[in-house]
Amino acid sequence: MNSRSNMVQKILDKNSSLTELDDFLSQELMDAGYSSVDVIKTPVGTSLNIFVNKPGLVIGRRGSGIQNLTMTIEKRFKLPNPQISVTEVKVPELNAHIMASKLSQTISRGSPIRRAANWATRIIMSAGARGVEITVAGKMRSDRARCEKYKAGVVPKSGFTASQS
Repeated sequence: MNSRSNMVQKILDKNSSLTELDDFLSQELMDAGYSSVDVIKTPVGTSLNIFVNKPGLVIGRRGSGIQNLTMTIEKRFKLPNPQISVTEVKVPELNAHIMASKLSQTISRGSPIRRAANWATRIIMSAGARGVEITVAGKMRSDRARCEKYKAGVVPKSGFTASQS
């Protein structure tokens, strides 16, 4: 029984550290349009494949940005010899993380919420998505918080229709 709990604890520790790494990278690489990271353990070290919208901002001048990121990840997360590769997302309009950050940046700059959400739905649908649903929640114009949904196309959620698509 004790070995089983140790194994479960190792899995939980590994997944929590991966979640912390993902949160750290999303904060550090917000301007570059961070999407996700793939972590692959190798005998030589750890390979990180970071997916972003603008890889030039991550790499920096003469690779200084990626060197700083490598040092920070090695010290903070204790990953042995991290090898970082940066990959550009081919169609950023079909990536939920990138579009959500673009929408939040647009709203934080002072653009009207309804206009920004409708712009995002148009962009996503024109990129080739079958459907989109955007939910904006919180205090928008008044002191009272509310939730608004913007939809376009078909978004199957559960049941028979969802399992067919």
